[in-house]
This record gives sequence, C-alpha cells and structure tokens, in this order.
Amino acid sequence: NKFKFSDQAFMMAAYFKYSSYHKGEHEHEYEKFSLDILDMLIQYKEEIYNVSFEELNKICLALNVFYKYSGIQKCQNLLIDFLDLLIEQYNAKPSLIINAKLDYSCMLFMNCTLMYNNTSMHKFKDTSDDLFKKLTKLYDNERGILLKESADKEIIYTSDELMLYVYSLILYSDSNNATDNSNILQDIFKNQILDSGIVLSWPDSPSLDNIEHYRNFS
Repeated sequence: NKFKFSDQAFMMAAYFKYSSYHKGEHEHEYEKFSLDILDMLIQYKEEIYNVSFEELNKICLALNVFYKYSGIQKCQNLLIDFLDLLIEQYNAKPSLIINAKLDYSCMLFMNCTLMYNNTSMHKFKDTSDDLFKKLTKLYDNERGILLKESADKEIIYTSDELMLYVYSLILYSDSNNATDNSNILQDIFKNQILDSGIVLSWPDSPSLDNIEHYRNFS
C-alpha cells in the first residue's frame, strides 16, 4: 500500500543523473538501475493509467527530468501517453483543478512546458499557455495576493502551492524570454513568501565594523 510509482520515477531520474557525475567502477550500475525502473514503469503502464491526477502529475515531472538528461525515446513515448491523459482530465474540469489543486495545476503547466521545450509539440504548448492565463488571473494586482475560490472566509495556501506558482512564473519567463510577469514575481515573493513566514529567518547582516561583513555577505 505504501508503494508509489512517483517515488520510483524520481529515484529513476536521480540515479540516472548521478551516473553522469559518478565516474567510477559502479557508474554503469546506477544507470542500469535507473533503466530498470523505466522498464518497470513501461510494464505497469496500464496500472499507472488508473492512479490519481496528483500522482500522475508527479510521475510525469520525474519522467520529464529523466528525459531531459537521457533523451531515451521510449521514455518520451511513455511521457506523451501520460501527459495526454493528464490534459484530458484537466480539460474535463479545468476550473475545479485550477482552484482546488493549485499546486498540481502549476505542476501540469511545468510538465507541458518542459515537454514542449523537449519535443516542440504544439499541443503541449497550447495547454501550457491556457494554464498560464488561468494561473495569472488568480493574482490580484491591487492587493498583491493570490485569490482562489474557497468556501471558507480565510483562503489558505500551502508552501507547495506558493513555491510551485513562483517556479511556474520563472519557467514561463525563461521559456518565452518574457519579463512582463516580473512585477508579479516580486510581489508574490515579498508578500506571500517572505511575509508569510515560510522562510523562517534570514541571518542578520554583520555591522560595518565587523570583520565578517565582507565574507560571504552582500
């Protein structure tokens, strides 16, 4: 019951990447173990079709990372199958997914953007653009906060939602050479991340007469 395909998929990506760093007698063992996990995911593809939207999103993110470093065709084929299913589920109830699953909406945006960057398939670009428009509409420019539908008076965000939202904005800027969302990024970082207490503390800057002032500080 504790087995998760997404855990295995992230291990697969990590071991493959590590094999490129570790130049020694066991280098190929790490790569072989990683490829064994890929074969396992392919073998159990039918079972993975039935996992939750959240779990499939995580699997796709791990496959995207793995494909970026490996370029293995059968990984791309598997990723296209799974992403097609995710997009189908998103298109069936886009408003519900955007509002109730903000972190996974951001993750789907990331998956589609990374997939388009790796394959230039426009269907993934179309979905990522649609998601980005909906995600940016959640930002209230006047109040400098994110808004999402909630039955409660107080809207609560998790750190995953905020950080994935920020990373989505960064990824969009990098992928489209855009700077028009820089103000949103700065506002969210200041008002939602720093002021929220997600970052527990910053080290105090040394005083001007302290010898540590110019060591690893700016």
